[in-house]
Parts: sequence; C-alpha cells; structure tokens
Amino acid sequence: MSINLYTIDRKLLHLQKKLNHFSLLHPTNEQEEKKKTLEDNTYNPQFIYTKHPYNLPYIATQLMRIRTDESIMGKLLRDKRNELLKKVLLFHTIGKSKFTSSSLNLYGKPPPELVTQAVACLTPTSEPSRKTLSAKIVKLKLHQALATYNLTNWKIKTKPITTLALFDGAHRTLILNTKESFHLDDVQRFIVHEIGTHLVRYHNGKKQKHTLFHAGFPQYLSTEEGLAVYNEERAGLLTKDLLSGYAARTIAVSLALTHSFSSVYTHLLDYFPPDEAWRITLRAKRGVNDTSKPGAFTKDYFYFKGWHEVKTFLSTGGNLRDLYIGKIGLQHTPYLPFIS
Repeated sequence: MSINLYTIDRKLLHLQKKLNHFSLLHPTNEQEEKKKTLEDNTYNPQFIYTKHPYNLPYIATQLMRIRTDESIMGKLLRDKRNELLKKVLLFHTIGKSKFTSSSLNLYGKPPPELVTQAVACLTPTSEPSRKTLSAKIVKLKLHQALATYNLTNWKIKTKPITTLALFDGAHRTLILNTKESFHLDDVQRFIVHEIGTHLVRYHNGKKQKHTLFHAGFPQYLSTEEGLAVYNEERAGLLTKDLLSGYAARTIAVSLALTHSFSSVYTHLLDYFPPDEAWRITLRAKRGVNDTSKPGAFTKDYFYFKGWHEVKTFLSTGGNLRDLYIGKIGLQHTPYLPFIS
C-alpha cells in the first residue's frame, strides 16, 4: 500500500492546531502570586493552570497511527509526528510532577558552555525608559506595519500573556499583553521580531506545497527565535540591555531546573528591576505548580542559543534567503533542493 505524504502532512497540521495552546502555560492566578512575590522575595508561587480543551489521549492515538516512508520528506514527517507526541505529553503534565521531564524531552536544556556565554552577557540593566504607549496604540502601529508587508489578513488582539507579544500562526494573530505599557522601541522590535521574522517565514511557508513549511519543521524553533534576535541585531535594536535579557532567560532555565522560584528570582534581582526579574523567572517556571521545588519550562534558552547558531551559519557561508522559505531549522537547509 503506497503512502500519501501530502495526506500525512495535512493530518499532522490538523493535529498540531489542536495542540497550539501554549497560553495554558500561563497561570490563572499570576497577578495574586506576583503581588506576594514582590512583597516577599523568599515566597515561592503556587500556580494554577487551565485544563487542555481537547482529548489529549485521543490526539496521541491519532499520531501513533501515522506511518511514513524513508524519503527525506517521509523522515521529516515522522520526526514531526514524534515531536507532536512529545508536545501532547507536555500539555498533559502541566502542573504535574512530570512536567519538567516532559519539557526536557521536547526542548532539552541549555548546555554548560551556552550558560557560560550567557553569564558573560549578563549585566545590570540601565533604568528603563518610561513606557507611555498602551497596547491599543501599539495595535494601531502594528496594523500599519502589517500593511507595508502586505499582510493585512492578520489580526492583532490584546489579552493577558506572559510575554510582551506573542505570534499565533494557527489563527493568523499577533497578541499583545494588555497588562503592559510599551515604549516606541518595543514597537520597532515587534515589527522586526514578530512581523519581519515570524510572520514572513509563516507567510512564505504557506506558498510551499507541504504544510510543514508553515506548520514548522521538527526542531525548527531554535532557528526561529535565533533568527528573530539576529534580525533585531541587524536592525540596530539589540541593545546591551536586551541581549542581557535573552542571556538571562538561558540562565533562568538552567537555574530553575535545580532551584526554586525564589532562588532564581533573587539571583536576577541583582541585574533587573523586580517586574523584569519576575517576568523572566515566570517564563522559566511556568507549567510548574509548586515552584518551591526544582523544575522548569526549558524552551527559553532557544533565543540565545539560536542567535549564536544563526550568526555561525551566516559567517560560514550560509544563505540568509534559505531561512525565509518557511519555518525551517538551520539543519534542514541541505534538504531544500529535494523537498521545496
């Protein structure tokens, strides 16, 4: 019986859309726990999470039934299936004791040499500029930027999230954090990072014959975020403070694996104001219920790691245009003549 890779490709996209609910990692009681932490930096938050809306065991069963062949695309689709199975487990274990092991299985952890590089980039941040722009004003400016990229079919929404902004390709949406005010530099960075990188790669991937190009190749995420940081640097937006923030995410992940929330948070207070130290620590500890215990959501080191990888790729003869064919990783560029 022949295997139709296009059918498998579309099936994986359908199942992935049911798993793209990373907002579930956002604690529902964040504000209450943040208040307690800012009042007492020895306090360890106890986070509460919303249950995933879909039947995760059913999704896992559907994924395990998928079979591919030994072609290049067949192997990539098999790797993508396995990655989605790991993502099912990650969502299933949010707030549970096995969450950290699920995250490590999916994303790994920062290697010691990367942590060393991050420490070298970590410096006390300067006093932040006063942020005077509301999410509503930023939304208008980003709509203007979308028009210049001819991406007017994208929406921009505002809601509480753990980051300043979030890209949601499955729903063609950019999400801004309603709890935050913004600086003009934030807007310029969003245009480069979110629109000029994430949206453009997604949009170009939609033009390819395989949906994998816009759904995301297996293990593409380090390149995705690293390219966005590289583009910030190329646009002159990667300030010393911003780079220190990306470095701090790597350090926070490394520390969170063996330390409590309060230990990570108090360490970061030597370099960042309380709100920023809280945000970086929360990103590393989200998904964990009792943050007095070791444990982490380990994805955040990809920004710093990917930035180094993209710079190395380009300095050794890699072509930047190859990275814009869709949501691929650096490791996939040799396959492009055979699958694009």
